[in-house]
Amino acid sequence: MKMKKGRYLIGIDEAGRGPLAGPVSVAAVAIMSRLNLDGFGFGSLRDSKKLSAEKRERWFRWLQRAKRQKKLNVTVSLVGEKIIDRRGIAPAVRIGIARVLRRLKILPD
Repeated sequence: MKMKKGRYLIGIDEAGRGPLAGPVSVAAVAIMSRLNLDGFGFGSLRDSKKLSAEKRERWFRWLQRAKRQKKLNVTVSLVGEKIIDRRGIAPAVRIGIARVLRRLKILPD
């Protein structure tokens, strides 16, 4: 997806660091910083698992709309167990972070 020109807030998270087998997943989300986030509690959102089902659904609809309008981009990278075994978990996570940042296709000015 080609992103609109502007300033972005980028969040990155990983999952799968603790299990003994399988890949580590790294995801990145880029949101245009000028989006109107009033009324969504964006500043107080820290853990989606703590949201009510209603609030989680509201966030999902809002994020889908922002994605359709090309004001949001999401990308995920899976780093396999062979890389984890060969290099270690921390380097594997860094590889995943580098991949998702490249895939966002946001070039700094």
